[in-house]
Amino acid sequence: MSTRPYGFQTPEELNIHNHICILPFGEYGSETLEYEWSMEELRPYQFYLVNNEPVDRMFTSFIFNAYEGRKGYSIHPMYASFEQLAQKEDWDFILDRYFTKGYNFDALSLNTPFAQYTDVWITIPYPLTFQENFGMINGRFYNFKSPADRLDAVKWWIDAFLARWNSSFHLHDKLRLKGFVWQRGTIPKEDEELVKASVQYVRSKQLLSMWLPYLNGYGCYDITSFEFDVASASANYYGNTEISSEYIMHVTNYAKYHRTGVQMIAGKGPTFNATHITDYIDGASTYEYDKALIVCDFANQNLRDLYYSNPSLYQSLYSFLKR
Repeated sequence: MSTRPYGFQTPEELNIHNHICILPFGEYGSETLEYEWSMEELRPYQFYLVNNEPVDRMFTSFIFNAYEGRKGYSIHPMYASFEQLAQKEDWDFILDRYFTKGYNFDALSLNTPFAQYTDVWITIPYPLTFQENFGMINGRFYNFKSPADRLDAVKWWIDAFLARWNSSFHLHDKLRLKGFVWQRGTIPKEDEELVKASVQYVRSKQLLSMWLPYLNGYGCYDITSFEFDVASASANYYGNTEISSEYIMHVTNYAKYHRTGVQMIAGKGPTFNATHITDYIDGASTYEYDKALIVCDFANQNLRDLYYSNPSLYQSLYSFLKR
């Protein structure tokens, strides 16, 4: 039985901004990889635009979720079987890209208004167990069939990221690094000890750990054993699959029992219908997760495109965020 109090997890208890937006970083399948989030591309995410002019802040918290390093080398576990396996070179690649001058973190900071903050979260690259030739760290070759090598690689990457972040003083006035996100939405048996050790390592850095579990996925009902500080659960509801909108009710019941937040998906493509995001927005009132911690995922689309192609939906999202 869960030892957490009953009810949704809220951002206030964690001192974090609500309505966290996922930014794909090197998105699988796109012709132009989103390595370079410019100030202009981030404007419709950070600001509510009317006639292309900012009138209010939109999202104030972002997860940078890495999909690829070099083109064709998958970091995200969901696409590993379709591409080459990521190596140390790819983990280094995305680390460098995060800190590209004028883009990504820098652009997020430059867009943030004076005397205000934007929260930043980073996914930890996932060490795939069938990667036997990851590369060399500190003079030794790493093989992810070894549990020890997987954990050492995660720790190495966290340390490498923090070294770059801590030396990037120009970002610290506007951006707050809140923590790291475990990238895989399920936790199978072979990952359990790795996840627990990774969470503790993040905590030792005085940062928060987050997980975005899939409802009914591996590990979701054992979530308290992993001791994540933050979690937001997905109903897996997209509109054009066998999973109905009723699963929004199911995920809110899960979230209240296990004390997590809720994910909202605003996607584009054959698995998404025209009303799924409206179902999520309406569900917030019906199931009372308006004030819960909410993570938004704009799967397969860019808010800039949504702003131009469907301004009424863009306005509805803003109205929801400001409830």
